[in-house]
Amino acid sequence: MDEYLSEKEQVERLRAWWKENGLWIIGGLVAGVLLLVGWNAWQDYRLRQSEEASVIYTTLAEAAANGRTDDARAQLDRLAEDYAGTPYLQQGRLALASALVRAGSLGEAEHLLSAVMKEAGSDDEELALVARVRLARLLAAQGESVRALAMTDAGDDAGAFSAALQEVRGDILADLGDTAKAREAYERAISAGATGAVDAEFVRMKLRALGPPEAAAGDAAETGEASDAEDAEDAKDPEDPDDAVDAPAGDDAS
Repeated sequence: MDEYLSEKEQVERLRAWWKENGLWIIGGLVAGVLLLVGWNAWQDYRLRQSEEASVIYTTLAEAAANGRTDDARAQLDRLAEDYAGTPYLQQGRLALASALVRAGSLGEAEHLLSAVMKEAGSDDEELALVARVRLARLLAAQGESVRALAMTDAGDDAGAFSAALQEVRGDILADLGDTAKAREAYERAISAGATGAVDAEFVRMKLRALGPPEAAAGDAAETGEASDAEDAEDAKDPEDPDDAVDAPAGDDAS
């Protein structure tokens, strides 16, 4: 029993236990300290990276807003080279893409928006959806209606961006002359726009501009009736006795 061991025997046991386990304990403590120091160093590094990237992005955004696309490109290259792990790279691409659209460089803007969609992905789904909406409008402006419509196919599953994508879809379909589907897209945009993602009243104006749903059917019916009447008149042959009006008997006598 331990309580009956002499003090000397207890010390000897403690020394033996420490000799067997001491290195493991010391190693674990050292590893824990190193891990903590490393984690703090990593957090400090990330913070410095974010702060430096923020400064570069601010310079980029200012250059883009003032149409200095060459300066904005240079800052974007810095972000891509040294700060690709920060969210400022994708934000910078969006800012430069907007400037390029205003400058008429639509192809380069399309490339940047596609990169945001691809690389933001699951890390920042909202940012990827912002790029999707802008890319759909850009493709439509370039006359690539099929690709533009493909960008809006995720409208129902895009959360708060469903309304914006449906509005873009309606614009594209209206330009293509498909008023029925355009009306359906605008109505979906209004229904999904409770979050304020779109200007619901502006979308309603677009919807009214398409005309009432009955107008197209009514006009078609009237046009069809008029056409049938004209065909019937044309079918009559003046020389055919069956089509001629019977002359009064008195006229034969004269």
